[in-house]
Amino acid sequence: MQVDAAMLATELRRRRVGPRSMVEALDGVQRSTWVLGELRHAPTPLLVLAALALIEDSGRGGWATARALHPARGRLRRSRAGGA
Repeated sequence: MQVDAAMLATELRRRRVGPRSMVEALDGVQRSTWVLGELRHAPTPLLVLAALALIEDSGRGGWATARALHPARGRLRRSRAGGA
């Protein structure tokens, strides 16, 4: 299903997904993305990733915003299996 930023923001607000700044960053974004299946049945983490991708594509922060909101989660970790 193709969803625009406003539809995605509405669904994230309905689910009370935070932080609010991420959802508010979708306001004014004029892009759309694809979500597998119906929007109401899509897993919340998938919707958050879709929102971050739309924000990133619009130049409003995206992954940098996510790292600022959750610094511990934003760090890249080296894989032990990778040998490095």
